[in-house]
Amino acid sequence: FVEGLSLDRGYQHWGPNGKDFVNVKETDEVLYENALVALYNGTISTSTDLYPLLRLVQDMREEAMASKKTVPALFIVAHNIVGDAYSYLLTNKTRAEYPVYAIKTPISGSPNSAALLLEDLATLTGGKVLTDEEIGIGLGKVTLDCLGEVKKVVGKSRETIIYEPQGKTEEIEVRVKSLKKQVAEAGNAFD
Repeated sequence: FVEGLSLDRGYQHWGPNGKDFVNVKETDEVLYENALVALYNGTISTSTDLYPLLRLVQDMREEAMASKKTVPALFIVAHNIVGDAYSYLLTNKTRAEYPVYAIKTPISGSPNSAALLLEDLATLTGGKVLTDEEIGIGLGKVTLDCLGEVKKVVGKSRETIIYEPQGKTEEIEVRVKSLKKQVAEAGNAFD
């Protein structure tokens, strides 16, 4: 039994460098209270892609520190983060410039399952799914209202748990009703 929402992805899915996200050495965990959540339906491959998101969060962090408020971390869920984008995240994390943690989107079943999971996470956290700018809101046009929020994120080797997502109750109820309707209308367990 797990309190919170358990996702079957952790820092180990990034390979040997994934452990660089760990900030609680005694338990080999990533632990952040009050995290902003960025959900990206695609692969982030360049630091240029990440820069607007990290700049937005950094500006917010500076405001919070100036007013002595809680400073949020950044939790990213994306299909993949590769190349210099991944290096950029780790460099910023290890320099303590941005408290950041990223996981690959958990995928199971149909090819659409990742996109559907991101939509569910967006509803739960009160955020939006970011995607290629030709299709929707891209990383270059991200604003604070695109980011979801959780009270706590705990990353382990093969699992990540989010606690107290801050989505709107009404929107969550609508999404649950929609999912129940889809299950009822499904012809079999694989639809």
